[in-house]
Amino acid sequence: MPAPFVAQGAHALTSVSRTERRLRLTVMDIASLAPLAGEWFQRGASLAEIREALTGGLPDHVHFAAGIIRNRLLRKMPDAPTFAEQRAAEQRFTPPPPPVRPTAPAPPADDTSGAVAAALRGAAVARAALRGVEVVMAPA
Repeated sequence: MPAPFVAQGAHALTSVSRTERRLRLTVMDIASLAPLAGEWFQRGASLAEIREALTGGLPDHVHFAAGIIRNRLLRKMPDAPTFAEQRAAEQRFTPPPPPVRPTAPAPPADDTSGAVAAALRGAAVARAALRGVEVVMAPA
């Protein structure tokens, strides 16, 4: 189970445990049940769907909260997506655009001091050094 889904599952269980007093869980209970809740998220369920599955139709008194939560997470788990549904979800995903690199401002057209040319030569030497290429500079 990928870690982000387990973390999401732990968050969902913590949320339910805090808001529904009959389903109070210990930290160890949450840690052991988080992969099951994470599988719900991996199958496309929302936090609201998990909350409804865990809290809907609870008896007035719950003797063992971790047991009833485990039972409901297993019994009511949504079906795994089919291969075609997984492929469709992958095709809907578009990666973010590449980061925009800042560009250096153009040197002023009337620079006669040679400072711009020296800076450009220094930048070229620095880039080459970072790439591991030795540069032999001709005297200016």
